[in-house]
Amino acid sequence: MTGRSRIYGRQDICGRQVAYGRSGSGYGYGKARRASRRRHSKNMFRLGTLLVMMLLSLGLALLPDREADAQAEDALVYYKYYTNVKIGVGDSLWGYAEQYRSPEGMSHEDYIREVQSINHLADDDLVAGRSIILPYYSTEYVCTQ
Repeated sequence: MTGRSRIYGRQDICGRQVAYGRSGSGYGYGKARRASRRRHSKNMFRLGTLLVMMLLSLGLALLPDREADAQAEDALVYYKYYTNVKIGVGDSLWGYAEQYRSPEGMSHEDYIREVQSINHLADDDLVAGRSIILPYYSTEYVCTQ
């Protein structure tokens, strides 16, 4: 007799017959138990939904950024090299900066300061006929072993 309620009787202190219900499966007392199961079921559904949403958001947060990877692959890598240049008449550090500085964000002033540091120059004056060491940048990697 599963699924049906059975009524069992008992007597109270005064000897009156009192009825109470019991489900056929042996769990709880009728409507109250069914309501409790329904609440429990709803709470478990909510908990499961919350866990799934948290896992999805965590998974999305940990996925690699494909756009950033694509930009990193497209970005050029510049290697720094040095060359020895003979100073000509009318040459200036500004002109060398125009020709040799890094194409990625290096200012003319930064390049000139670097050249002055490498060559131990106190000012911007260059003497024609002398040699100067200049850094330059290239995307080609040269291995000299």
